[in-house]
Amino acid sequence: MSLHLKKPTLEHDDLSFFKTLYHTSVKDIMEMDALKIQSLMTRTEALSRWLEGIHKLAHTLNMKGH
Repeated sequence: MSLHLKKPTLEHDDLSFFKTLYHTSVKDIMEMDALKIQSLMTRTEALSRWLEGIHKLAHTLNMKGH
C-alpha cells in the first residue's frame, strides 16, 4: 500500500492519509527506509497536533455555548 509522504497542502486529503496509514501493515512500514519512516513520523505528529487544536477549539466553543 502506498503512503503519500509529501508535505500536507490545502488540496491534500489528510484524513485519507490517516486511513491509508491505518490500513498499512507493520511489515510494509518496517520495510521502508529510515528517511521515509522519519517523514511518516513527522507528518503524523503534525496532523496529530492539528487535530488536537481542532478538538481544543471545539471544546472552548462548546464551553462558551456556541
